[in-house]
Amino acid sequence: FIVEQFVIEQTGSPALMLRSPLRLYAKYGELELVTIDTKRRHVGLSTDTAHFAWSVAVQFGKLFVIESNQIRATYPAVNGTTIRIVVRDGVVTYLRNGAEIFRSERAFTGSAAIDIALEDTQTRPGVLTIIGGSR
Repeated sequence: FIVEQFVIEQTGSPALMLRSPLRLYAKYGELELVTIDTKRRHVGLSTDTAHFAWSVAVQFGKLFVIESNQIRATYPAVNGTTIRIVVRDGVVTYLRNGAEIFRSERAFTGSAAIDIALEDTQTRPGVLTIIGGSR
């Protein structure tokens, strides 16, 4: 059982992709992002065949639940919003400030990489916590 926390921030070019060395597995895992601003940040889980298969994007005061390039839901987001992607027994749920906002219809099997995209040089740091990952 691993808990890893790090600060994510944009430090150069207009687009930055990061991949954590940890992977989440279908039994249990969580990603938690606490926003410091609401400018163009995309965090999620990617499989070998689907980039950002389960993800959230925060952009200009809105939180988007995005699965395989399809927007599934939209909610308001403000500075300090806590966003979680939770995997339990192959079911993926999304939470905003502790309340479930969306449950995926797509089953999570196997494992997924944790990807982060920062698309704007004005993006400020955010804190991402990974719970239950494995190397």
